[in-house]
Amino acid sequence: MRARFLWPALTALALAAAGCGSSSSGNGVSDAKFADALHLKSVGASYTISGTLCGVARLLHSADEVSKADSANPGQVLASKDGSVGIVIQPPFAKDCSQQARKGLDRLANGK
Repeated sequence: MRARFLWPALTALALAAAGCGSSSSGNGVSDAKFADALHLKSVGASYTISGTLCGVARLLHSADEVSKADSANPGQVLASKDGSVGIVIQPPFAKDCSQQARKGLDRLANGK
């Protein structure tokens, strides 16, 4: 039970240490656009798509962020087809959430 509460706190600390804020650094897609495209809900320092097995640790606002996160978090990055935007997931991550996220990321990348 404690691990369930510890994970969001550790994620928040890791994001703070990495200097990851809650908004785009001016060279990518805004958090508000991510929230609209992926139907995100803010949960502390992270997000959820539609349920408890759909945690999003970090929003990736540009192709550079996607590339760096993919190297640092193998198997935990979902990106648009063109790799211009993405998310770092919090395992376990449900398959239906993965499909929904990829569709939303593709819409976001295409500006729709």
